[in-house]
Amino acid sequence: MERDTKQQKQIYEVLKDCKSHPTLQQLTHLVREKYPRIGQATVYRFIQRYTKRGLISKIPTLDNSYRYDIQLDHQHFECILCGKIEDIVFHETIKKEIQKTIGKNRILFPQVLIQGVCEECKEKYEKEM
Repeated sequence: MERDTKQQKQIYEVLKDCKSHPTLQQLTHLVREKYPRIGQATVYRFIQRYTKRGLISKIPTLDNSYRYDIQLDHQHFECILCGKIEDIVFHETIKKEIQKTIGKNRILFPQVLIQGVCEECKEKYEKEM
């Protein structure tokens, strides 16, 4: 197994501190603001490596891009109007039901993306319907 480099640790810290679920381009921009010597290719390799290891969530979005988040014990909600992504936490009962449904299969990357309309866009959405 490869060891983590200083640059990888720096990129991980930037992503950990980011609450906006950035795209790869946004993450690269955030990293370069803090660590100007880290190149785009390094950020891309980091994302690939950490996603494969299950340490980062790769969240598919409605606009056919991906957002990234530190893999923690939560899922995501995406607003179909403004594109904002929020963290949501499932109750233990739901997690147990998912595991029962999956059976003996081993869950490596438990991702659920729920799409709907956020509180800020709700009124606009109801007027349009």
